[in-house]
Amino acid sequence: MAYSKKTWVDDEVISKDALNNMESGIESASKGIPSTATKTKAGLVKQSSVVNVVSAENAGTVGAEFNQAEVQKVATLADANKTAINAVIEALKTSGIMASS
Repeated sequence: MAYSKKTWVDDEVISKDALNNMESGIESASKGIPSTATKTKAGLVKQSSVVNVVSAENAGTVGAEFNQAEVQKVATLADANKTAINAVIEALKTSGIMASS
C-alpha cells in the first residue's frame, strides 16, 4: 500500500489502517537516502571517489590454436578487470550507496 497523506482533525479515532499507512510512509522515506550520506558534493549525496575505466586494452583476437602468451594476456586482462570492478564496488560502499554487508 502506497503512503497517502492524511489531514487529521481533533478527536479523530486513529485506526490500525491509518497507523499502518504512517509506518509505510516512514519506511519508504528512510530508504530514500543512505544513513551514511553527506551533503559534501552537489548539495545532495556524497559522490563516490573517482574510479578509472575498467581496461584500456582489449583481449584481442585469439588464433585457431591457443598459445601460452595469448592465454596469459587474457588472464591478465581478466585479473585487471576484476580489480577495477572490486574498486567500483568498494567506492559504492564507501559512499553509502551500497550496503557494506
